Amino acid sequence: SVIIPLAPSEDKPVTLINALPPEIEVILAREAGRAQSLNAGAAKATGEYLWFLHADSSLPADGWQKLQRAIAQKPNALHYFNLGFADGGWRMKLNSWGANLRSRYLGCPFGDQGFCIHRQLFQDLGTYSETAPYGEDHLLVWQARKANVKLNQISATLTTSARKYQQRGWLNTTLRHGYLWLKQVVSVKWQQS
Repeated sequence: SVIIPLAPSEDKPVTLINALPPEIEVILAREAGRAQSLNAGAAKATGEYLWFLHADSSLPADGWQKLQRAIAQKPNALHYFNLGFADGGWRMKLNSWGANLRSRYLGCPFGDQGFCIHRQLFQDLGTYSETAPYGEDHLLVWQARKANVKLNQISATLTTSARKYQQRGWLNTTLRHGYLWLKQVVSVKWQQS
């Protein structure tokens, strides 16, 4: 099942939905916040695996096939894709390079990398935190790591929009995301010690 959270004013992502195979269940979820939307969509899903995609994501041509192979090889992993940006020039290439290095070497992918996980494993990890002010995706990854769930990077690139960076400024948005991520890392580490 594919779960796509929608912001209050966000349109139905027709291009993304049309790129998915017809046999996949697609659930659009529009709740008070992103974590609530993700969890509400997961609760309605009937599939054995939950694939969380952002509405502005674009799939690579072989993305579905590579995800299926990854699930067959590592059924109990948290799968995610490499990240790319559809626009934004060299700055966004730098951001995608940094995101992919962070994912591979620090073991911390972000939600816009298309998490896919077995339904029961998602429940066992406690689902997305609805009380966190931000970073529900990071917290799910930390829960997975704490539970010794392997992270599996799929060798395909999921492309997303750079709209937020263009609207809020590239440097400001990049620094803010980095700061919030580091702040959350310190908080999680502090709670675990």
